[in-house]
Amino acid sequence: MKRFVFILILILLIPTGALANGEGSDVVSTDRVIIEEGEEADNVVVLFDDAVINGRVHDSVFVIMGNADLGSSAQIDGRIMVIGGGINGPAGFKAGKGTYHINLEGEGLNEFLLSIMGFAGLEFVRLFFICFLMVASVLVGMAFPGWTGRASDRLMNVKRAMGFGIISLLILITAALIMAFTVIGIPIAAFLSIVTAVFMVLGFSVSSSYTGRVVLERMGYDAGGFTAPLVGTIILLAFSSIPIIGVILLIIFSAAGMGAIVENLIKF
Repeated sequence: MKRFVFILILILLIPTGALANGEGSDVVSTDRVIIEEGEEADNVVVLFDDAVINGRVHDSVFVIMGNADLGSSAQIDGRIMVIGGGINGPAGFKAGKGTYHINLEGEGLNEFLLSIMGFAGLEFVRLFFICFLMVASVLVGMAFPGWTGRASDRLMNVKRAMGFGIISLLILITAALIMAFTVIGIPIAAFLSIVTAVFMVLGFSVSSSYTGRVVLERMGYDAGGFTAPLVGTIILLAFSSIPIIGVILLIIFSAAGMGAIVENLIKF
């Protein structure tokens, strides 16, 4: 399989013609390839043309923007992968390790492009959100060092700060949901949603400043200026990027910071 991946990369460097041909060889071409009955090949990779298989392929057949035409005597021990073309063969034909087909015509093309656009869109939103949190945390830490420092000091008792944060978050979310069920309360619900989002960003900034300060001080470095919030943001965002539990950790970090802010405001 590793050799097949290498061959697939190699085809992008070959303008035309075949890399090799004959029994037990890897056939890579931008022209039509025919494996006759009785002939064998290890891999067959064809770009912008068809692959006609009547013989045996020990590993895989990969066709981009072309068709894979399989004869009654064809035998493929590995996989058949076709992108942008069709697979034509006898009824019930099966490759040893499966068949993978992406038809880039009509609905297939639309679905493929929508999937790519959806994935790219989600990644863009995630990257934008990460950059926004990083910039916001650093700017808040630099613009309000005293306030951020006093709030982050409350995180020394992280359990109490977490308690205040979760209670505050639940109150804001509950109030927003209740208001959303009434026509008059919709503007209030929107306002409460914005307040919740702002508090979560501020809470994340406080948690970042505290984390960065603790890490830098323990390492013997100066935690002044933008260094602490920047280091802390990088650390917390790294944990928040963990699949599945990352979102939960992000909420926990923000809630803890929110609790510290509330404690500092009420001077508890």
